[in-house]
Amino acid sequence: MTKTNAEATLGFTQNRELSWLKFNDRVLSEAADETVPLLERLKFISIFTSNLDEFFMIRVGSLFDVMAVNSEALDNKTGMKPLEQLEAIYKAVRPLYSKREQIFNNVETDLRTHGIYYLTYKELEKTEQKFVKHYYRDEILPILSPQIVDPHHPFPHLQSKVIHAGARLGSKEREVFGIIPVPAGLPDVLYLPGNETRYISMAEIILTFMDELFAMYTLEEKTLFCITRNADIAPDDDAFDESDFRNKMKKLLHQRRHLAVVRLELSHEVSEEFTAYLCDRFHIEKLQIFTTCAPLKLGYAYGLEKKVNATALKSLTYEPHIPQFPRELQPQAAIM
Repeated sequence: MTKTNAEATLGFTQNRELSWLKFNDRVLSEAADETVPLLERLKFISIFTSNLDEFFMIRVGSLFDVMAVNSEALDNKTGMKPLEQLEAIYKAVRPLYSKREQIFNNVETDLRTHGIYYLTYKELEKTEQKFVKHYYRDEILPILSPQIVDPHHPFPHLQSKVIHAGARLGSKEREVFGIIPVPAGLPDVLYLPGNETRYISMAEIILTFMDELFAMYTLEEKTLFCITRNADIAPDDDAFDESDFRNKMKKLLHQRRHLAVVRLELSHEVSEEFTAYLCDRFHIEKLQIFTTCAPLKLGYAYGLEKKVNATALKSLTYEPHIPQFPRELQPQAAIM
């Protein structure tokens, strides 16, 4: 019997999603390369992180869509069903989180030798803690929206890729859950006064003072968390004019906020009880949860250059690229 083209390729080709993860692993390897300047290495970690975010939103999200429509659909490269692909993806991503965390810690340790410190609240000096407390009470606290989840207050809808502080709280009557979204209007990090470049993440500050907001409860455990929702939505192929397209995209972007959760990231290990609660609320399995001590967002890496003096910056970043003017053209002549 003659094999089809798809059958003939099985065993000789690899799954597209797993192949992409290998590509992103190579991006992360750039961050581990000690010949790369330190701030550039931090940027590579940020690129890896944002790449992985998009991968889960689009590629993993599309697999959940396929599984919902036809759970027996086969990948024509490897013959894997959607569920098999998803299980392989989650298994392949877990060691990447460990690798990312280790590389981040190494880069941060090396940056400290250049006077650049990513700090936790406990690492701050007394004067710095006082500064952070004042900033929290004056700038952060007034715009926070803490919420309680109990039998009288349903679990709220949480937006994708927004960091939240979550806590398991106890009282005399019952156990409840507390949530604080990190406001979008806040910068990712707070730079501390002084000659060195010292900073702390806004999410870390909110998590630190979370106890005060829920002082009427006993705080059992807390963590920062961030959900990633399926964002694999495309407009219909039907033709529509420009105004229709704008309205269509508004609806699609609104719909994205309500799609299924495909990943949950935690900043701290939590108990089995807390894990079970989160799985139940977000309708996910335990394999979809990833815990990491590295920041959940690393966009701040691109702003660090402005906080470092010019002398140190030369050794921490690539030299600016100066393009050469084509020899065939006269600099003063009109190109046309």
